[in-house]
Amino acid sequence: MVAGTFYSCSKDQPAADEQTNTVQITAADRAVAGRILEFRRKLNFKKTDPTLKSSEIIAIDDARLDVETNFNAAYGFPHEKYEKTSTESTLVYLTVIDNISTTVDDMLALYDECLTKVLVLYNNSTLENKELLFINLKKGEIENGQLQLRLNVVLGTKQQTGYNWEPFGEGDNWLYGDLLGKCNGTEGGSDAAEQIQDQINANRPIYWILPPYRYVYTIDIDSPYELQGDEFKNIGGANLIFYIEKTTELTADDMCLEVSEMNFHYNGEHEVIYDLMPSSNNKPLNWEFMECDIEGLYEYEEGKQKIHHKNKLNYAYRNVVLISEIAEPIPISTL
Repeated sequence: MVAGTFYSCSKDQPAADEQTNTVQITAADRAVAGRILEFRRKLNFKKTDPTLKSSEIIAIDDARLDVETNFNAAYGFPHEKYEKTSTESTLVYLTVIDNISTTVDDMLALYDECLTKVLVLYNNSTLENKELLFINLKKGEIENGQLQLRLNVVLGTKQQTGYNWEPFGEGDNWLYGDLLGKCNGTEGGSDAAEQIQDQINANRPIYWILPPYRYVYTIDIDSPYELQGDEFKNIGGANLIFYIEKTTELTADDMCLEVSEMNFHYNGEHEVIYDLMPSSNNKPLNWEFMECDIEGLYEYEEGKQKIHHKNKLNYAYRNVVLISEIAEPIPISTL
């Protein structure tokens, strides 16, 4: 069990409950640290003499995981508070031997390509006071000896905030989605889904650990987890995530989320993210929510109309390492 100084959220305790305990590095922690150190050894070897070639063959899945994990350990700041996040995507390519194998040289080339692409996306982002939370790499198809991967880059605007179980107040009556603005026709360009998303991300519990330790994160390969909105209900049968499906016409009341509904679905999202998703997926205690993208959509199919909040939820596994072995991350802006 790993413990340190951390912030956690529960309705049964204060939002920022600081606890200090003895840290124990587990076998799983040591395995993650070992992979990072081995990757960095290879990367430094290549930097020392770029003309040297390695014929070492590795699995494609290992190469993807090592590039992603090392990049996040070097440049990611998921432990900061962010008032707003944005996900930018681009394509990168890994040269492969066949459908399961690649080489160390090609893995390191992918790492360099990711760094170049992330810097471009970071510099082009219009977010203020921005920082990189994390990246993830999603495998695509292999064509002409090249594996296509989608590089998802999650950036955020840093801001220290306290937790608020009812972040929405007077005037926060928003239309369900599609950037339709408030129910009174003002503030187009946002919607209920985006407002709830931003509050969920801003109020994400942050886990801290004291030196000489730090956390590193391995992105769950199944992230982002996608939810349509009707997967989880409360004891009264109401959808915790906003979801309405009808065979008749949708009304103005259906499409407008008043303040009480905004807060209900905000807290519903919180319950889904922190309680129901871990339990229903049988995840360990170090499975940590990282960021969400919530999109309010209208859909019509087979005589049914549906408005709902489609969720994309990112999770990662949190591990403890020694700072003396794996240094603290550096801001991507300093490169």
